[in-house]
Amino acid sequence: MTSPVRPADVLRARAGTLGWWVELVAVGHLVVGSVLFRDVVLDVARAGGWGAVPLRGDRATGFWFLLASPAWWALGRELRAAEERGDRATQRRTGRAVAGLSAAGAVMLPGSPFWVLLALGLTAVRRAAVPDGGLTRRR
Repeated sequence: MTSPVRPADVLRARAGTLGWWVELVAVGHLVVGSVLFRDVVLDVARAGGWGAVPLRGDRATGFWFLLASPAWWALGRELRAAEERGDRATQRRTGRAVAGLSAAGAVMLPGSPFWVLLALGLTAVRRAAVPDGGLTRRR
């Protein structure tokens, strides 16, 4: 008889993956953006959505800030799935994407948390370069 899977065990296992941390950053990005751009989101909703976001201004800034959240989540989910499968090529490729995008963001907004994503992306690339994911210590 197998023991039941406890949610805490699943959470602990997922928290050990870099992809899960990228997903968590994406959710945090959505929460922060929803608070920072609450008035903009409501304004766009009142305008009916269609064509309500111009190329520049507060609405555009809020749109791009919030649009980044699902993109970061998708990258994190892909990285987590690759980690779970042991697919080092996809881990490396996705880690490079996370590192590259976040490096661009960190350069343009040095006071932002892009540095966290940069560290996660570079760590994914490094882990994918070694067969055991860099998890064992060398003596």
